[in-house]
Amino acid sequence: MKETYSHKAVQSFALWFEHFLLNKGQAYQNYSGSLYPTDDDRIDQDTYRTWSSPFKQWVYDSSVSGATICNGVYDQSGQRGRNEGIIFDYNNGRIVVTSGDSGTEFSAAYSIKDFNTYVVDTEETKMIFDEAFHINSRYGMIPESGVSPYGYAAPACFIMNPLTENKPWAFGGEQNTTNKFRAIVVSDDKFALDGCVSLFRDLGETIIPIVSLKDDPLNEYGDLKSGSYSYAQLAEDNKDDYMFLEKVTASKITSTQQTKLNPNLKYAIIDFYLSHPRVPKQDS
Repeated sequence: MKETYSHKAVQSFALWFEHFLLNKGQAYQNYSGSLYPTDDDRIDQDTYRTWSSPFKQWVYDSSVSGATICNGVYDQSGQRGRNEGIIFDYNNGRIVVTSGDSGTEFSAAYSIKDFNTYVVDTEETKMIFDEAFHINSRYGMIPESGVSPYGYAAPACFIMNPLTENKPWAFGGEQNTTNKFRAIVVSDDKFALDGCVSLFRDLGETIIPIVSLKDDPLNEYGDLKSGSYSYAQLAEDNKDDYMFLEKVTASKITSTQQTKLNPNLKYAIIDFYLSHPRVPKQDS
């Protein structure tokens, strides 16, 4: 199926959301240390091996001020990068190497997000409140093992697009497309949850550039397509077409409201209301 407006709207919002949280909220932590060998039945073990950090996801946006973007790892021979056969899987917080490196010890410096970000379907709301995800805490003792790949890991922001509609706007077929985006925020730290809610609640009357699915910075391995990515540059390149963020509302969820909630976790819902005058019939 070809790319539609809704595809672009979700992609645009998700990339903007992540950058704003990381950059404006400084919602990341810098780490360095060992990587650990992990199993992955989705990868041919005769060809590749995976080495994981204790955390996912890694920051890969170079326009996040102060963040360490992992573009190299260290082994007994020194530093190695993509030119030396290293694949960086940022969303799973790991590297992929050839099977010949199975006896090598790796370490790396990287930044982890305070909140992992996931785009999910509205049907997955039940999954979130039933706690069908791994808790990958950013606080306390650092685990001495690699985090398992794939699946959801909290602290996290789960982004969805539960409502969109068109209303007549002007002559000539112009419509005002409105989108409601929702972020369900899950954290084991009250300070981090309050900061995330406050950051977005106080935001309004902001423009979000429209970008294409092809602007997704990551490839099928979770590595950067071009070796580098800057959301600030992507936004500048697409500044002439944008959605307008009209308002933001936020509320916290308590265990008394949802009996299945983990009492050790904190939950909040942030709703974003956006508009975009456009001519749908002219969309390619």
